[in-house]
Amino acid sequence: MFSRKYKSVREWTHEKRNRFTELACKDPMFPTPGPGKRLDADGVPEVNYAVIGAGITGCSVAHTMLRHEFFQNDTIMVLEASDRTGGAAGISHAQVAPATAIDWGELVRRVGVRSANQAVVFSHRNLARLGELCAGLSAEDRKKVQFRRVKMVTNFANREPKNLYRRWDPAFRRMFTHLGNRFTEKDAGAAGTEYRFRIKSTSGAVEGPGATLNVGELVNALFNEMLREHDGRISVRTNTAVRKIKYRTDNPSLPWLLHTNCGLVRASSVIYCCNGRAAHLNHQLLGKLFPVNHPMSVEGLTPCPPDDSGTYSWRLIQRPTVDYCTGTFKPGQYSVVQDGRSLTYQVSGGPQTVASLFPMSGEDALQLSKNDHRERLHRLFRQPVERLEDWLDLGSSSADEPCDGTYRLSTLGLSSRCVGYTADALPLVGVIPVLNNHTRQNRQWVAAGCNGQGLDKCWLMGEYLVAMIAGEFVDNRLPDCYQITQARLSAMDPQNYLNRLLQVDTYEDRTPINTYLAPN
Repeated sequence: MFSRKYKSVREWTHEKRNRFTELACKDPMFPTPGPGKRLDADGVPEVNYAVIGAGITGCSVAHTMLRHEFFQNDTIMVLEASDRTGGAAGISHAQVAPATAIDWGELVRRVGVRSANQAVVFSHRNLARLGELCAGLSAEDRKKVQFRRVKMVTNFANREPKNLYRRWDPAFRRMFTHLGNRFTEKDAGAAGTEYRFRIKSTSGAVEGPGATLNVGELVNALFNEMLREHDGRISVRTNTAVRKIKYRTDNPSLPWLLHTNCGLVRASSVIYCCNGRAAHLNHQLLGKLFPVNHPMSVEGLTPCPPDDSGTYSWRLIQRPTVDYCTGTFKPGQYSVVQDGRSLTYQVSGGPQTVASLFPMSGEDALQLSKNDHRERLHRLFRQPVERLEDWLDLGSSSADEPCDGTYRLSTLGLSSRCVGYTADALPLVGVIPVLNNHTRQNRQWVAAGCNGQGLDKCWLMGEYLVAMIAGEFVDNRLPDCYQITQARLSAMDPQNYLNRLLQVDTYEDRTPINTYLAPN
């Protein structure tokens, strides 16, 4: 089969940009539940705020509204298309990985020092806020949520991400003196000794602050608490998919008519806390916000590995690669979380094609990731042994033929979660611009698009969106680069997204750091 020769990843992404744009703007045609219990059996329900999406962001919005005096007489209905609350992160044990020097450097390059600094502070505050929420739960709920402060270990799979980290780390430490000393770099030998990494599979690692938790259990606990304490002001509907939203002028105080598989709902304002499906309910977001598949697997190891779930969580970073013959690319980041009960590992990330990025081809994404996840863990961990020489020179055997010092792996589960991505790879928070003159009380708002890395952002995004709806000034709390403006929406172009996804500019940039840090 003939395959065109490409000189670089940039040339490949340039050719694929139109195909990506076509798919990003296409209705994902999510499967929706059949007719359930009617919403409008006793008449069309009327609420002040309809929140679409019962993940952690939607939970944050509802939780904050019910405790804010501005909304003390308002009613809220949370609508969730799936059969459970918790969102994309709610199907597994998940990690909260606050911003590192690499994350900060990428933001400095793209949005400037001020916004990058705001985003780093926001990320670490979000971790602290999640800790506060979990500490306030009942003992029974805390046991289910399993919130654990851990050391977030970022493994450099090759030298390029390690060099990128070293490029930005000195400036990061100078900029954030209170955070810099919380990150420790280790060479390959030290990482192999402490984290059981295989020497041939790592160029070193960075250890920093982080956490793991069961997001689904946290969201369930908080929604149950809200329903107990604010009965009559909030309702949560699962298996209720919003199919379209119409603006009606016959009722100015309740202008939004939401059509769901369970009937109609009237609302004063609509708040999107869902994945990229929001773009097909509000065309202002079309091509700006879109749903992307995130493959995930549960891997069992034999013999049973040590319980590191309360100590470590892992990120694997590499320079993204493209197989030009098959059109398959591998991402720059994987996350690995150990479940404290089963001691299995939950791996997120994996190879994709342009088509398999989108929900219409979810099965393709799973098949591409099935062997890749096993290989990642096989290459990452070694069994504990007493002597360094027992594992230092291990060969690079395949996942199906382990040699001494490696684990045998078995895939116990494979799934694909759908998360919201944005064309400029930054979250969208704020009011959606409209042409007609809506008041603050009957606009459409959005907090979505965390690009697969939302747990260090989602909760505070919901809190500050509520503050914006209440008319509060949030510029010193919410990063400027997350806020919606008409200029930002106009500049968001999905044709540039593949370059960002594959971090082409990130690894090719040779601009001196001081150029970015110099005052404008």
